[in-house]
Amino acid sequence: MDFINGKNFRIIILAVLDMCCAALAAFGALILRFDISSIPEGYYMGAIKSLPIYFIATIAVMAVFKLYNRVWTYASLNELWAIIKASIFIEIIIICYHVFVYIPMPRSYYPLTFGIMTILFSCVRFAKAIIKSVGNEQNKNEVTNRIMVIGAGSAATVLIKELKAADEGSQVVCAVDDNKNKKNKKKKKKLTGPVIAKKTMFITGMHCEHCSNRVMEAVNSIPELSAKVKLKQGLVIISYAEPVEDNLIKEAIERIGYKVVD
Repeated sequence: MDFINGKNFRIIILAVLDMCCAALAAFGALILRFDISSIPEGYYMGAIKSLPIYFIATIAVMAVFKLYNRVWTYASLNELWAIIKASIFIEIIIICYHVFVYIPMPRSYYPLTFGIMTILFSCVRFAKAIIKSVGNEQNKNEVTNRIMVIGAGSAATVLIKELKAADEGSQVVCAVDDNKNKKNKKKKKKLTGPVIAKKTMFITGMHCEHCSNRVMEAVNSIPELSAKVKLKQGLVIISYAEPVEDNLIKEAIERIGYKVVD
């Protein structure tokens, strides 16, 4: 039972399905190119002779692209792109084999096999994700747990995907970025016109990020001004889109409890 439920068993099943997909692509391309009852015998025999190479190339290329080691329940466009690249490499190997041993096939055979393989490989791998998605969609109104994720990086993205796919009764409602470098940072104000001048003012009374944010907001509240505060140096760099009197800036800063050093 441990083997049946284990990773190795899933890989074997996936490999067998891949070989079935390759065989279907090899003959499906001929069926699409010709009527099923009128496939030339030479092409039919060529497809049969190519089957061992299809199987070997499929298993080898899929392993190289690590398509047996991915968590397909949470698959995304990156996995789809990997399948497309793998199908291209498999097709290149088949073309080289046909040229080397001289197995003539119609020119349309190769794009058809590539298309069929890509579709079948994708269906095999995305089937579980699609079934999960349909099941979750049916139960989306039955939310019993609302989850907040601490973190907004790549690990948090994977976690959110897992939570969405694994638990029908839970819903991720928000994610909080825990990056200290981004804490309390404000976006720089965009001016409506070009910068015509810059001025530096020294401020006393600023002790923390909260203080610097208050000073920046006070200056930014004045039209046509944009402020950048440097807390450690105790200064604010002001960009002007239009002339503004220094007294107006000084009053805005000192009104919130800080002092401009002349």
